[in-house]
Amino acid sequence: MKHSIGSIIFISLLIPNLVLSVQPEKLVEITIISEEIVSSPQESEEILWLARVIYSETKNEDEMRLIAWVVRNRVENDYWGDTTYRSVVTRKNQFSGLNSYDSQYEHNISLTYEDKYKVWRKALVVATEIYHANENVRPFDKNVQHFYSPHVVATPDWANEDKHAFSTHSNTFAFYKGVK
Repeated sequence: MKHSIGSIIFISLLIPNLVLSVQPEKLVEITIISEEIVSSPQESEEILWLARVIYSETKNEDEMRLIAWVVRNRVENDYWGDTTYRSVVTRKNQFSGLNSYDSQYEHNISLTYEDKYKVWRKALVVATEIYHANENVRPFDKNVQHFYSPHVVATPDWANEDKHAFSTHSNTFAFYKGVK
């Protein structure tokens, strides 16, 4: 599969549990998606929470990558003092699918490495890819830490034009930087 985010082109080959991502003139990364192969239980748990949030927000693989980078940006920037993927994605009122009022909440938080849903497996692949990605492949500014779906919710107070970073081609998601 070939994916384009901004000026970066990703070419991915999915072979049962193997993901090969190649970028022109960049290092080839190979990631194996399996709980047993991840280097530590903590890393396994972090990837699982990242996959849960991206699965809960979208079923589109390209959008999954963008959302995963937003979450990673929050973790790396210690946004609101949260330094783990779990604490970032379970913070109240931040990611709708992981809030208890969402109708899919129980399903979203119960997903594991053993679940075989096709889109869930895709979310695990993307989460692992972004978790291990080299920082220089980040598709947008590290201060892009917010997004919302204009098709689903009213424009939030924090979503003003001077902080708008970009929107997806289909305008499914709008991304923002510098939101406090």
